[in-house]
Amino acid sequence: MFFRQVSNTENKTKDKTSPFPCLRRQRNSLSYVTTLGNVAKICSILLIIIPPHRSSLAMKDYAIADVPDQDLNNKLQNIQRLIAKGKGPAALTQIDKFLKHYPDNKYAKMLKGLVSKKEEEIVQALRICDALIKQNPDDTFARLSYCQLFERNGHTGEAINECELYIKSWPDDPAGYTQLAEISRAHEDWVRYFISLTNLAGLQELNTQQTNDIKQLAPIVTLRNFSPNLIRGFTALIKDKRFTPYDFSRSAKNLLIERYNLNQENVEVDFWAMANDEILLNIVSLIRIDNKEIEELLTGLRLAILDIAVQGHSFPVELAQAIAYQCYYNDYVFHISEAEEQAINKLATLLSKACEGISWKPEDNENELLLLSMYSLLHDFEGSSLLLKHELKIWPMRLRELAKLSLFDIDSEIQTSKNIPTLSDIENDTSVSVQEHYEKNPYPRWSSLQAKGKFSVAEFLLNNCPEAKKYIPKRYYKNDINILIAGCGTGRQPIIHALNYPKVKITAIDLSRRSLAYAKLKAEQLKLNNIVFYQADILNLPDDFGPFDYIECSGVLHHMADPVAGSQALLKYLRPGSLMNIGLYSKSARIEITQTQNDIREKRLGTDAKTIRDYRHQFMQEHPESPLLKFKDFYNLSECRDLIFHQHEQCFTWERIESALQVLDLELCGLWDNGGIRNKFHERFSKAYDTSDFNKLKILEENFPNIFSSMYQFICYKRS
Repeated sequence: MFFRQVSNTENKTKDKTSPFPCLRRQRNSLSYVTTLGNVAKICSILLIIIPPHRSSLAMKDYAIADVPDQDLNNKLQNIQRLIAKGKGPAALTQIDKFLKHYPDNKYAKMLKGLVSKKEEEIVQALRICDALIKQNPDDTFARLSYCQLFERNGHTGEAINECELYIKSWPDDPAGYTQLAEISRAHEDWVRYFISLTNLAGLQELNTQQTNDIKQLAPIVTLRNFSPNLIRGFTALIKDKRFTPYDFSRSAKNLLIERYNLNQENVEVDFWAMANDEILLNIVSLIRIDNKEIEELLTGLRLAILDIAVQGHSFPVELAQAIAYQCYYNDYVFHISEAEEQAINKLATLLSKACEGISWKPEDNENELLLLSMYSLLHDFEGSSLLLKHELKIWPMRLRELAKLSLFDIDSEIQTSKNIPTLSDIENDTSVSVQEHYEKNPYPRWSSLQAKGKFSVAEFLLNNCPEAKKYIPKRYYKNDINILIAGCGTGRQPIIHALNYPKVKITAIDLSRRSLAYAKLKAEQLKLNNIVFYQADILNLPDDFGPFDYIECSGVLHHMADPVAGSQALLKYLRPGSLMNIGLYSKSARIEITQTQNDIREKRLGTDAKTIRDYRHQFMQEHPESPLLKFKDFYNLSECRDLIFHQHEQCFTWERIESALQVLDLELCGLWDNGGIRNKFHERFSKAYDTSDFNKLKILEENFPNIFSSMYQFICYKRS
């Protein structure tokens, strides 16, 4: 791949001596060279003139073309409104009255076909539509009615074709996308439906049902073949506050890969064109990307920006901002070359001296601060204490949010961590080691979440583990319980529970003060008052702790020297007749991870950021097809440390879990899963089998070794 900066003749804002970075990405490597001179490439700018907004048939009215009398037109439009509101019988009554006075009116007969139950009237309306369209191809009302009538007559394929023809003729009219979305939804064509809604998002406000459907479909439907309209709609979606930007990560990856042909070799792209690509800037600044090719692209762009800046030339500020956000999201996991490290260290030293000036303020070195933000937290900068003296409100606007995230919020975490109450000392050697692991970086950092709604704990459990129904105590339905989250990390689990059950008392414990501080600040931002956070070791909890009616311990026990002992320690505080949610690593799903961990141990590598970056970089070059590159955790430094650099980790099999539950006197209720794994289970066996059958679970994993790639997640019952 070639990254090229256009010459002065092509970009008049650059002076004649500007360097032209050229980055060449070969199959598995990224090399960097700097050249001087003109690069012949013309950047074309397409000015798209958008025609006047057309109204949606389902939302507003179309003028009825062959009714010159305004009074008649108004009557037909009133009928149309009744149809749009779903009041078919009332509309039919009005149509019949109208036809008594105007028996030959084509539009009234066409409207009748839209609500009639008689096949002959639907067919007659289709013929009228066909005649009207031949007479006037721009009759949008007739064209949309044609789509609906085909659908009503059972010809879905023809209805879809007509919708697509309409969209082709009027690509900026939301009515076509609305009609196509309605047909697609009715026939559960979810990909076409999601594409229609995405196109619609760029043209008008989505209704409540459409918004909820996008929330459900975004994580599972992948968009491809992006048209300009689809890009416009996708941009609107990822910027819409009603959605979580990370819901669109799969589609965002596909868009960038297709847009820049990142799966091909020796592809040429224009550096300055990319620097001004709005969709690239929006995706990179809003969505954390987990893809090798895109990482190489962004690492190359970052390198080019730094090279331009170090040589004293203007660099693309918006692209630098977007990359700074992306690097904050991925915890600065991108590889840093020696040349970059030297340049950044020199820049940091000069900036540190500048900050010492009595009259210095952030705007004096705005560009330098932005460049540093692409490589590390501003709080890690040696002059961060001087930066913190300047209130956030006086920082330049383009740096303010970055400064909040990477400087002021980090300082708040550190100060808050000092005030987290401790239940007991952390004495176990493994616990101390794990604590140090997570103190380095709170894991994971998250910026948004979506609670499912306010309901009972019982309903939540039934949605995720239907087999638990016979075990759920009545008090779960009333939310009259205490919940313990053992190993809460940065607080996603307890905060989701607190949002879902405002009246439930939640206790969250963890080894890491920094992680707890992150969680506590997030809870305060959301004004939650039903969670308490404590630093504590599961193995050393006080006797008067608890008791609890429900315990969650996910992703924790497999980091202990003796997971069974850890489970026994927790079960002391779980009331008999209550449930416990456990999450453990699967041995078969983590074969590649285990092999990589062994390699890291053999090389006796540390867990510092530079070591992790260097190892990842080398691994991606040497193993470009490794399954490990499909793990999203690989693309975040803290998560990568947890994935392959963790010092204490055990993996399980269903045989080992079955044996452990017998020792613990726990009964397996079933899998904790709201979709994929459970569906595979029922496909392999039948719905007659529940997911508490160990033999069936073993067979399932034998057939699909990677099916538990996230974790074994299951519900257990503590017998009375």
